[in-house]
Amino acid sequence: MVYNYEKVDQKLLVPQIEDQLMIYIQQEQIAVGSRLPSEHKLSERFGVGRSTVREAIKSLVTRGILEVKRGSGTFVKNPELDNGDPLGLSKYEDKYRLAMDLFDVRILLEPEVAAAACKNATKEQKDRIKELCDEIEMLYIDGKNHIKLDGEVKPGDAIFIRYEGPGGSGMPEMFYTGEAICADPKLASSVALITDGRFSAASRGPVIGHVSPEAAMGGPIAFVEKGDLIEIDIEARKIAVIGINGEKSTPEEIDDILAKRKANWKGFTSKYKKGLLKLYAQHAQSPMKGAYME
Repeated sequence: MVYNYEKVDQKLLVPQIEDQLMIYIQQEQIAVGSRLPSEHKLSERFGVGRSTVREAIKSLVTRGILEVKRGSGTFVKNPELDNGDPLGLSKYEDKYRLAMDLFDVRILLEPEVAAAACKNATKEQKDRIKELCDEIEMLYIDGKNHIKLDGEVKPGDAIFIRYEGPGGSGMPEMFYTGEAICADPKLASSVALITDGRFSAASRGPVIGHVSPEAAMGGPIAFVEKGDLIEIDIEARKIAVIGINGEKSTPEEIDDILAKRKANWKGFTSKYKKGLLKLYAQHAQSPMKGAYME
């Protein structure tokens, strides 16, 4: 297999090579303990510089997938990415220092993230957040365990990530989101991830991408709401809403509710006002057709 990449920022290229290394390991069925080809050969295979390959290998070593033995080469340690520690945090011996460092990162990131969320959230989403905060506060005041409510994802859930298609945000890779779910053994095979974004061949678990029509174009994925019951039939290649507010409904009732949601939909406006992503959003075809540009 030949891999070709345009010249782009190395920081953006390294994650792509990580994904391709994972695909290569799995497609070639390289066993645990087996040695990978040299950096020179890998750089030729992927069509990138040795420094890019080296950085990708370092990242996979941190995540427990590869192991570098000085003087011997790079070896496969865990090709399934099933170590339950996708960020490699278990390698830090000083857990208190790690907690403080992560706290500093949260201080840097969360105010901006919260501001963006408040700006873009709908009234229904804001009401739901307030409702959850009130519930958690009451549990805390009563001395009850609030952690289960605080982490809402549970076995049997379907997670929807939308407005990530070519007309939404340029169809970014969803690999790491899927791996974050698979890092929890209780969720790995029981939580579905459904998106109009894309996945690489290294993704695992019940992940469904390239959903068409995409949310930005008013596809059905735009109108799914919390509490809807989702049925996934892999053999029939079918995803359907079969219930509302946690209760099953007739097809006629579902059609009526989805029609009302669509009528109240305010549409989607891309945040990209210039550059390649603007052109891509304007000219890209449906994800079902490969999201190529016309």
